[in-house]
Amino acid sequence: MITLCYIVRDERMALQKSIASCAGCYDELVVVDTGSTDGTIELAEMLGARVISFPWQDDFSAARNFAIEQCRGDWILFLDADEYFAEGSAVHIPMAVSKAQQANVPALLIWRRDVDYDNYGEMLAELYVMRLFRRDSQFRYEGLIHEQLCERGKEIQNVAAVPRDRCCLIHTGYSGKLSRNKAERNLRILLKELRQTARPQRLYGFLADAYYGLADNEQALHYAWLDVGLGRRMVTYASRSWRILLHLLADRRDKYFERLAAVKSAVKEFPEIAEFHAEYAECLAEAQLYEKAGQEAEKAIRTFQDYRGIEPMFFNEEMAALLMKRASDWNDRKKGEHSAVSVIVPVYNAGHWLRPCLESILGQTFKNFELILVEDHSLDNSFSICQEVAALPKVRLLRTEKNSGAAVVRNVGLQAASGKYVTFIDADDEVELDYLANLYRAAEESGAEVVLMGCKSREENTASEAVWQEYPITNREYLLPTDIHSRVKALFQQILPTVPWGRLIRRDFLITHGIYFRDMKYYEDSLFQIPVLIEADKYLLLPATKYRYRVHGNSVTHLGTIEERIKNYISSCIKAFQWLQLYIRKSDKIKHSPVIRSMLELYFMDYLFKGPMREAVGKLPLEKIQLVVDDVTQLEFRENADFVALLMMKCLHNNHTP
Repeated sequence: MITLCYIVRDERMALQKSIASCAGCYDELVVVDTGSTDGTIELAEMLGARVISFPWQDDFSAARNFAIEQCRGDWILFLDADEYFAEGSAVHIPMAVSKAQQANVPALLIWRRDVDYDNYGEMLAELYVMRLFRRDSQFRYEGLIHEQLCERGKEIQNVAAVPRDRCCLIHTGYSGKLSRNKAERNLRILLKELRQTARPQRLYGFLADAYYGLADNEQALHYAWLDVGLGRRMVTYASRSWRILLHLLADRRDKYFERLAAVKSAVKEFPEIAEFHAEYAECLAEAQLYEKAGQEAEKAIRTFQDYRGIEPMFFNEEMAALLMKRASDWNDRKKGEHSAVSVIVPVYNAGHWLRPCLESILGQTFKNFELILVEDHSLDNSFSICQEVAALPKVRLLRTEKNSGAAVVRNVGLQAASGKYVTFIDADDEVELDYLANLYRAAEESGAEVVLMGCKSREENTASEAVWQEYPITNREYLLPTDIHSRVKALFQQILPTVPWGRLIRRDFLITHGIYFRDMKYYEDSLFQIPVLIEADKYLLLPATKYRYRVHGNSVTHLGTIEERIKNYISSCIKAFQWLQLYIRKSDKIKHSPVIRSMLELYFMDYLFKGPMREAVGKLPLEKIQLVVDDVTQLEFRENADFVALLMMKCLHNNHTP
């Protein structure tokens, strides 16, 4: 026995069409009305429904669960009033239920097409939705809105799908004139639930979707990233947040690496979806990795041809033909010549040291390199010095749109690079004339993705002329052990530096692993180096010290008022710890190792609180620190109260000078 069930309010016209489309597939009709005044109740009764009233409480789960309790059938077909079966579909429902019972499957997905009748029936989306399930006291809906059918509070795992060629629902609820009103209503209820729930992560994707529908792109991106961080889940249209990210980042050249991170995550979580592979191919081509782009394009075509999944896919024959043409163009381009090494120099207020830096680079004995200068709107003569050398062969001068900080500047250079390898040199440092030759020789001979050497350093602000002090990281050339435990231990013991300079890194390794600099005032270099260390198959250490590092008081860590520096410090701490948690969950090399996870967390916490802001924190009264913490968390980090409390305790106990 199958019960056809609805919850409705003022849905007279839609309900009549929906019930009519179900003819012959149900034995009982139950309609729960939440306050109709348009004749819906009278219509439902005329069509044979048992109508029960239920007061609306801004809670879809409460209404649905009440409706379930009114049903008497063994199975429940629970439709929305704005859904109806395509012609010839409903007759297949009884057979689908019979097969599910034989296979002991408690719930079935039905293929649904979302159409916009206000726009000539435009197809908006196609996806599977859970509409048919066994009546069971353990099955109840959860969530005030975008409610999900759960078994004892958890996602139902044993689910099958009715073949889409036999059964299809048509949904008209997202027509243009209704969409904004629904999005506003949905957001209101979602924010209400967000304030009440102990499981906010269930809401992130829905919040992203609601803000996206209201064109609030900043909030849509925020919640989409939070949802993506949770990984793929057994929910309807699980790929929605990835699609929101890719759509909002598609035309943002300044967000290339965020787009790359989103599409890499999408390909990993949804390997069956062709358009994600196609988007990844475009990202690889934009990085001039044409061979890899062509391979990913081929994968997209194969995935499209072999698709058997239940997640929506929007790739089609026209897109496949276009992608094949682009892959052919990429194949022609990969034959072009590129420099062996891209030298990236971020420039900001470095006029005093910039000329010696550039002379040391341009005088290298190794000549097969390009020099990329990225100027960040300096307040001194740095830009004019850059212009002096910009006309030289293989020198490229780029400038940010506004002062953006070290992380953004390095990413601009990395995005522009075309060399097989990249290396970063700070504008206030310099390198010895055989620096590149040593790094390149070692990389080519060893096949290492990363080659690291030590440095020479001197204090520039002393009264007398300082000498260069050597700081080698090893006394012999050798490859780091491949086991991750040993590498993290080396990091923990501070054997390896986290600075970005002094090393040569294969560019395709960075792109294919989605490694880039996070936009933060502090710790962006550590967040870059940790995945480099863990993901590289070969990591070579050299005993040479060919990089010359200057220590002076004009570093970014010494700029700004104490209050501003502490605010940036706290914000960076929380962002860094957020990133670490996400990286641990995503990395195949460490996510299953509690020991390595603990080591990384301990290292990171220790590093954060021994950072350059320790002295500054100690100079402020505790009450002032509390105000800064509150200010930062209220503006940016509502979901991180526990970590902020931990941070505060660390500040109080370890960093404050009585």
